[in-house]
Amino acid sequence: MVSATVLGTGDNSLGAVAGSSSSGVWAVGNFLPDTAASNQDATLSRAMHFDGSTWTSTPTPNAGPNFNTLFGVAAADGEAWSVAVHLDDDFKTRALIEHWDAGTRRWNVEAVPQPGSERDLLFGACALSASNVWAVGEQQGANGVFGTLVEHWNGTKWRVVASPNPGANGNHLYGVVALSTNDVWAVGQRNDAEGPDHELILHWDGARWSVLPSTNHGTASAALYAVSANDHDIWGSGETTDAIAGGHPLVERVGEESQPQPVTLPAAGSIWTTLWGIAARDSLVWAVGTFVNLSTDNNQTPVLQGQNNALHVVDAPNPGYGTNILGGAAAIGDSVWAVGQFDDGGSRQPFVERHQLP
Repeated sequence: MVSATVLGTGDNSLGAVAGSSSSGVWAVGNFLPDTAASNQDATLSRAMHFDGSTWTSTPTPNAGPNFNTLFGVAAADGEAWSVAVHLDDDFKTRALIEHWDAGTRRWNVEAVPQPGSERDLLFGACALSASNVWAVGEQQGANGVFGTLVEHWNGTKWRVVASPNPGANGNHLYGVVALSTNDVWAVGQRNDAEGPDHELILHWDGARWSVLPSTNHGTASAALYAVSANDHDIWGSGETTDAIAGGHPLVERVGEESQPQPVTLPAAGSIWTTLWGIAARDSLVWAVGTFVNLSTDNNQTPVLQGQNNALHVVDAPNPGYGTNILGGAAAIGDSVWAVGQFDDGGSRQPFVERHQLP
């Protein structure tokens, strides 16, 4: 485990990690400032940078006075982009993108489309280069139904890219990964008119987004929160939830057959397990998240590692007395990184885990 700087005196959390090299790793999240002049319920954004030897907090702008949090991050060519949400002056939830400029060594708020008449949020991002960045999330119109939101940076401006909405009662995107300009994948959840909700997997072929078929999980609803890629496989992680069976970890693989296939997983804790992050490199894959230890009622961090359909549980630090959550993972350079939060008995603290690759 690697220690992380605490900002303010209250809660700190890291939810995403990305990097363009072993000496250019970013982790983002939020914190409560807990000062006399601050809103005690309004989080502020935070970002940390690893230069190959040390993690350092970098100041981030906050677009709104009420609430700011960074959900996802992408990096390429020494630059970085963090996608987020903030509340505007009218207390409406609005999408936020911040850009790390390697030249000025500063984070800046980007001008981004905000198409949702009621709200829009961005949860995930990926970058092929400094002029080819994707961000995904959701938007809500006046009818109250959520739809997918995809935005693209071409080096000059952000624009909305039309994306499908197969679910009659709502659609959400949480993660995105790009292999090339004509091979981009996004994952999330579709809310169908009847029966359980299903995972949502979209593919960009360079011209348009298309929907992949969903997997049958019986009476359980399914969602994918993160996506990664290795060799010729796309990997998504999330959970299935059932009123009777509870929540179970979910990993799906999309191979050359372009048909999502659930991966059989070992018991990763208890019946309440969610895999919030996934990282793939060469033929290997790692999935991280949280589960409820029923004997203590505390959250702990499961880490799964393996390849193809053979993932297994590996030991991982759980430094907190109470809640331990890993919210994001990435394979960068010679390491796999995972970031999250733990409860030290009084407040949330950020932490980083690193696995050195052979």
